[in-house]
Amino acid sequence: MDLIKLVREIPEGDVGHSAVTDRLNLKREISRFCRDPLKVCLTLINDREALLFSGDIGRYLQAFDWYSLCLKRTFNLCSIARLYDKEIKGHPVNRKYSPRQKSIATKAKAVVV
Repeated sequence: MDLIKLVREIPEGDVGHSAVTDRLNLKREISRFCRDPLKVCLTLINDREALLFSGDIGRYLQAFDWYSLCLKRTFNLCSIARLYDKEIKGHPVNRKYSPRQKSIATKAKAVVV
């Protein structure tokens, strides 16, 4: 199919992913992204020398570990930023924080420092 025809036939709002309407469960999403899709194939290969960092499999495993660690850190930082923006940013100056707000403030302060 021609690309121009395809673009013309798609309704205006149907391009791309659908919007997320539900609340995201952070732990579930992190575990879903950190599940290695090639783990079964790599265990079937069972090449001892390639499992070390010298081979392609070892480099893939190292890259996937870094990818999953970066996603965990990014999701946690986004969660802290969202909570801070929602609960503390507009907080009146002359009122004390609740225990929940104190924990969010200490987490946000640790991120900034």
